[in-house]
Amino acid sequence: MPISIFASLNNRSEIHLGVVGGLLMQTHNKVNIVKTGDQNSNEILDQNGYLDAYKSCDLSMNLGYGYWISQRFKLQLSGKLGLVDISKNNVFRSNSINKVNAISIGLHYKIW
Repeated sequence: MPISIFASLNNRSEIHLGVVGGLLMQTHNKVNIVKTGDQNSNEILDQNGYLDAYKSCDLSMNLGYGYWISQRFKLQLSGKLGLVDISKNNVFRSNSINKVNAISIGLHYKIW
């Protein structure tokens, strides 16, 4: 759920800044575990696709620029920078930081 503040730079350009919250609802994978040194011990667990290995909430910052091509069409470039490490590192046994980062390009059409 994004919450953004938009500011017009002139008649054609605008910028926006905001926060985006995310919620992990469900995943669909099985976990395949092979114990080290024992090729005969192959264990398949149905853990809802690592649902237990990720945090259920995410928080990101959103920043973007929009340019009105005409009165009805706007091009927009946005970036999203993750603020929260979404993985539970004790499950992965890693010190890696996993954040949700994204870049998007959009075309907006104004109906009225």
